[in-house]
Amino acid sequence: MVRNGWTTVLIGLSLLMAGCAEVPQRPSYAITPEAALALVSAQADVKASQNAKYAWTTAIAALNDAEKAAAKGDSAAVIRLSRTASSLAKASIEQTRYPLVQ
Repeated sequence: MVRNGWTTVLIGLSLLMAGCAEVPQRPSYAITPEAALALVSAQADVKASQNAKYAWTTAIAALNDAEKAAAKGDSAAVIRLSRTASSLAKASIEQTRYPLVQ
């Protein structure tokens, strides 16, 4: 069955109004822009290491701690923990460039 554009829009709106579909929202952190940028960067770095299958648990733990600090509004801790998570995630990927045996 072929639907016209309006039918699709109406079905989508009815699902949205019925609560069957959620609109994704960006998380709102009560932290400084610098801390938010550090957190987003750390999330991307850890995600990249996870996608490469080389994520270290310490990087994931540091990112989780940074996200908890963001929820509390502690910008200084977010920056510190995000930098730690980013550097560990990058190191986990970098280690793959070294030979296993010399």
